Amino acid sequence: MIYPHYKHKPSPWALVPGLVDPRHLDLWRDCVLAIPFWQGGKYLNDAGPHHLDGYLDTELSPITSWVATPYGVGIRFTGTDSDSRVVIADPPSDLLDGTNKLSLEVLFRPSVIDAVRHGLIGKYNTAANFRSWRFYIDADELALQVSTDGAGNEIQITTAANLVAGTWYRAVATFDAGVFKVWLDGKPQAVDANFAATTIFAGNEPFWIGTRSDALTFTGDIASVRVWRGRALSAQDVQLIEDAPWAMYDPPLFHPSLAVLHSGGAAPGPWMEYGQVAKGVQELLLQGLVNGTSYDVQIKTVDMSGNVSAGNTLAAATPVAGAKAWLGRFLRRRGLIRAWPGKKRPR
Repeated sequence: MIYPHYKHKPSPWALVPGLVDPRHLDLWRDCVLAIPFWQGGKYLNDAGPHHLDGYLDTELSPITSWVATPYGVGIRFTGTDSDSRVVIADPPSDLLDGTNKLSLEVLFRPSVIDAVRHGLIGKYNTAANFRSWRFYIDADELALQVSTDGAGNEIQITTAANLVAGTWYRAVATFDAGVFKVWLDGKPQAVDANFAATTIFAGNEPFWIGTRSDALTFTGDIASVRVWRGRALSAQDVQLIEDAPWAMYDPPLFHPSLAVLHSGGAAPGPWMEYGQVAKGVQELLLQGLVNGTSYDVQIKTVDMSGNVSAGNTLAAATPVAGAKAWLGRFLRRRGLIRAWPGKKRPR
C-alpha cells in the first residue's frame, strides 16, 4: 500500500528511519479507536491499543465496497439501507462509552448532499435509555448529537461548513465538558452553540461507521476513523493530524499488549484478525503476546466472495516465560486462512 505520509513539509523526524516525532506518539494518548482502512476484506483492523476490530455488514461487499482513494483505500457506502455500515461490537469495558471529553476524526467524501441527515460514526440508538452520541452530516453541515442520561438528547451543528458532494474532508470534532469545536481540513468551523450537557451517557450499543443508527445512512467514501476518549484534542493536535495524517502509524508502530483480549478466566474481549496465510504451508508468527497470559486462536477460511467458515476448534495456549511469540503452521485448502486470538467474533 502506498499512501501519502505528509501533506506539507515532513517533520525532521520523518527523515530518520525508525524515528517518529514524539508529538505523533503523544496522539496515541487516550486514543481508543484508530482505523486507517488499509487492509481490505471483510474485517477492519483497529490499529489502536484495544483492538476494537469491525466488520462489514451485509450490504457491504469485502470485494467491491473497497475503493481507491487519494489516501490509499477506503470503503464506499451505498446508503441503500441500515446494513450499509461497518459494525464494531460494544467492548466489555467503557472504552467507547460516556465521558466528559471526546474527540472524533473522520476522513470522508460525501457523494450526496441534500436535506437528509447522513450518519458518519456513532454509538447511539434512538430508543430511550440507549442514546449516547453520534456524528453526522445535516444538509451541508456537521452535527454532533449527545445524550447525558440515555433518554433525552441535544444537538449542536456547524453554521457555515457548506459541504460539497464529491469533495474529501477531514473532520475533527471535540466535546469538552459541553464545549463543542469542529475543524474541517485543519480549519476551525463556527458552531451554533455549546452543549448544555457536560457529560455523555455510557450506552451499550455497537459503534457504527456509515450510518446514523436510525436508517439514515451515509452515501460516499470513508478512509479513516479515530476516536479519543477522555481527551479533547487541541488546535495544535488537529494541525499535526492535518499536516501528517498517517504519522501515528509510521514505524515504529504502536505495539500494545494483547492481554486485554483474554486473560485466564476473565471476561473475553472481541476477536482480533491477527494474520493471513495465502497458500500452501506457511508459518504465521503472532507477535506481541504476553508471557504467562492465556490466548485462544481460531483459524477461518474466507472465499473470494467474502464467505467466512465457522472456523476450527479453539486452540488455547499460554506463552511460557522466555518465549518471544507463538509460531504456527497452517495449511490453506481454499481461500484465505485467518487466525483470531480471543474468545468470540462480534456479529
